[in-house]
Amino acid sequence: MNVDVQYACSADALPKEEDFFAWANSVDYSDDANICIRVVDSDESADLNNKFRKKNTPTNVLSFKFDCPPDVTPKILGDIVICATLVDSEAREFLITPHERWAHMTIHGLLHLLGYDHENKQDAKAMELIEAQAMKKLGYSDPYQSKLTLCK
Repeated sequence: MNVDVQYACSADALPKEEDFFAWANSVDYSDDANICIRVVDSDESADLNNKFRKKNTPTNVLSFKFDCPPDVTPKILGDIVICATLVDSEAREFLITPHERWAHMTIHGLLHLLGYDHENKQDAKAMELIEAQAMKKLGYSDPYQSKLTLCK
């Protein structure tokens, strides 16, 4: 998985590009693919969430899947937008390290690009299992052991 990272905000201790690369590559995906991860502030997150989901608040992670033509290689999966402010505050709220929360949001966003969703209980369980496996591979705990860590 090739990862391009855009830092559109300044915040303390943002993850490095190689962190995002490791987190994205913790998900089993056999094809060569490209994703873009954009790290944003609360204002940009709220603007995007309002425009695309009609929710006028910031959110921790948004995914924008790209319908890649079959002849394009490597495949472009899409964009993941992660709100630095929310990730950091959620890490404190959930009593986990910021890197653990960043990893979870990266994996969660990537799974959305791969077609996973959590709109119903069965789909949510399947997605959560893959997230937990990827997090374990990285040495982190299961993000769903505590229901506090659900994505907003």
